[in-house]
Amino acid sequence: ITNAAGEYTAYRNITVTADDIEIGEIEQVNPTLNMETSCKVEIHIYDAHGRHVGPNETGEIDIEIPGAYYSNMTIDNETFVVASVYYGIENYTFIIKSLGNDTMNMTLKISPKDGNWVEAVYNNVTLYNRSVATLNVNGTIVNYTMLIEDPSGEVRNINPSPPTIVYVDDDFNFSTPGWQYDHFNKIQDGINAVAEGGTVYIYNGTY
Repeated sequence: ITNAAGEYTAYRNITVTADDIEIGEIEQVNPTLNMETSCKVEIHIYDAHGRHVGPNETGEIDIEIPGAYYSNMTIDNETFVVASVYYGIENYTFIIKSLGNDTMNMTLKISPKDGNWVEAVYNNVTLYNRSVATLNVNGTIVNYTMLIEDPSGEVRNINPSPPTIVYVDDDFNFSTPGWQYDHFNKIQDGINAVAEGGTVYIYNGTY
């Protein structure tokens, strides 16, 4: 790990007895919004107060947003960057700055306290040196369309891969993690969103 800073947002209960060690499931301290990439980029997060998470001009890692985390590691010549903030509390702008010509795989993960994680996956996204990608999050509402501005001036809109599992409940709304990505309150919306061959789970309700 070349750079890492922040606060832990999850824990496990570990019970040690004379005969055994029991490791519990991951428990979230607070719901988190986590971005993971596997290419040479910088992730910068800004909140509505102008606070910053990510590398600064000196190369140090700013952790100005309470509860945030940032790490940059290289494993077998592959670079992984992870950044996270608390989910549902603030409005955030995620900015991804490319450090060279590369293909990015990225996961945007919402980790609620109940453990029902939402993962939006962006596969094989072409980045050029100095390409800049932006994602906006307004409280619990995530705009999953990533806007990429290339050095040539071209602007691209990139959406995540369709989810393989979708959930429909007439009680879901904009405050539901994964709203309008893999959580819907209309059956047809769920069918329209799911990947080919995927599964739509429909809960009891009035539709």
